[in-house]
Amino acid sequence: MAKADMLCSTARLVLNHGDTDSAVNRAYYAMFDAARAAFLVSDVQGTRTHDGMIRMFALHLVKNGPLLNENVKALNRAY
Repeated sequence: MAKADMLCSTARLVLNHGDTDSAVNRAYYAMFDAARAAFLVSDVQGTRTHDGMIRMFALHLVKNGPLLNENVKALNRAY
């Protein structure tokens, strides 16, 4: 989560400087790394690909797990 927090801070900084493309990129990777962190604290094995990670996140942590559907929707939109 530390990496996700850092990326989120970076996204805010570049957005404040008018660089929306970089802000979206950093925000997506913050979300991606937060999803990876969620896998680390659960008993779910993640994958290395972005598509696979989003699918596993949706299946194991949203559909059958503690997270809301809005989380995977936001991750998909950012991707």
